Amino acid sequence: MKKVILSIALFAAGLFVTSTTIQAAERMNSNIVAMSVQQDDGFVDVKLEELPEPVQAAINALAEKYEVKGLKFDAQRQITKVEATNKTDQAYEVLYFDAEGKQVTLEEAPEQEVQEEVQQPSAEMSYVRQDDGFADITFESLTEKVQAAVRAVAETHELNVLQYNAEKKLTKLVATNKEDQSSKTFYFNNEGEETTLDSTPAETQTQEEVGDTTRLF
Repeated sequence: MKKVILSIALFAAGLFVTSTTIQAAERMNSNIVAMSVQQDDGFVDVKLEELPEPVQAAINALAEKYEVKGLKFDAQRQITKVEATNKTDQAYEVLYFDAEGKQVTLEEAPEQEVQEEVQQPSAEMSYVRQDDGFADITFESLTEKVQAAVRAVAETHELNVLQYNAEKKLTKLVATNKEDQSSKTFYFNNEGEETTLDSTPAETQTQEEVGDTTRLF
């Protein structure tokens, strides 16, 4: 009887230990996931000597008041993140500096400028070829007036396709409205003026030639 009771007690203890181990493992995994989420903010670890001189000087100036605990850098926004402890009250603080060594807030980081650069057409845009006389073209290959017109569209639209018809001297731009996600196709002549596919210079010239021929007869 004693052996049976002892066996039951050992079995129960084993279940308790196993349950405790599983719970501890789950808590550890949760902490790891939470830590990963917190660190996935665009900042990566960086050494002081790898930062620009103005930023190094700003961080060195903190040594009088703070004890620096960690340095991180966001290459996209050119922002340095400094984790430090106030020597007076041991309060934990996070400070941000731009590339000029000026202290800024995370909201003041030039994130909007980066977004505008992404929206601006570039030679690396991926275009879709269509068998309608239009061929892919890079933004830099367009005339300055057409470039200005495309930039104006980029303020309110996501640019998807950029093509050019050499015969009609017409630029085709397919874009998606940022507000309602509707798609629209724009056509611009070489003067950067918006036009329609039915009123291209090539067709206008053909109509004039037909008219001249009619007058001859």
